[in-house]
Amino acid sequence: MRAGPSVRRRVVFEHGAFEPDLCYGCGKRYLTRVNSFSPLWKCSECGAPLCVLCWETGERRCARHSGNAMESTGPAQSAAPETPAVPPPASESAPSGARPRMAEIFLRGFERNIRSCREVVIPWSGETLRLDPDARVQTPERLFGEVRQFSFSSGLLKRNRLCLAAIALHDPPPARVLELVSGPMGLSFQDDAAYCIGIFSPAGWRDSMETLDPVRGNACVYLVEHLAGTAWSVAGPEAPWKSLFDPETFPEQETRAGTALSAAPDLRFPGGFVFLDGFLEQNHLTREAVERAADSSNGRYLIIEHKGRYAIQRTSQ
Repeated sequence: MRAGPSVRRRVVFEHGAFEPDLCYGCGKRYLTRVNSFSPLWKCSECGAPLCVLCWETGERRCARHSGNAMESTGPAQSAAPETPAVPPPASESAPSGARPRMAEIFLRGFERNIRSCREVVIPWSGETLRLDPDARVQTPERLFGEVRQFSFSSGLLKRNRLCLAAIALHDPPPARVLELVSGPMGLSFQDDAAYCIGIFSPAGWRDSMETLDPVRGNACVYLVEHLAGTAWSVAGPEAPWKSLFDPETFPEQETRAGTALSAAPDLRFPGGFVFLDGFLEQNHLTREAVERAADSSNGRYLIIEHKGRYAIQRTSQ
């Protein structure tokens, strides 16, 4: 069995023997309960723990009582410990039954990120666009996949100026995926609004990132794929809304940043260092998450500046 959201775990429902670090809604196991669980976040039927991702997106029942029952294996304490390993990319390792679950996590994460940001600032004009507090997510049905769509507006008339959409493809991406999304059977585009679209492929994008043009007219596209564990890749133009297509929560990324610091070969001994920009790119991390992980290391790691370039240095501790 493999940890992480791409494969459902075998969990226990008998006699209330719930594992405290496991979400019984999505099957994800967390390295820490801090900011991930609450005594109030539990199944309304049986009291099984639910994680922050499931709770904030409206899930109030565990997988069994919502009709997506997980398999039971007996008492949780008898489960054999797992050996940590670096899993292969999710596009190569996840079974077909796990891929719809990853699409759901992607769409839920996008909706959670949108509702938490409420507004975006257009970089080229400085204009602030706001999401209506009572806005409902638009979920137009399309043949190529599931869609979640939000519009941001400005002015007294609340005219739509920016549309953010997340698409979870049903199948591996066709060669002309952008034409499919923007064509007659795709999304409805207006000339006086900008469109930013994140497209998740269950099979990964492979070489598509080199052949697809991320900007077309008044639309830009972000190619999203699940890597391993809680890590995702979002490829596309740098902009304030790029992170909205990454479903990984900040506590998850901070935990992953701490693991990456401990595993870096050049940081195993005092005095060792790695350049920050390369470390972020290699591990698909944000600077904020690495800074928080370094601050929580009791002085073990420091972020320093040397000749205009930032680096992570291992101290003598």
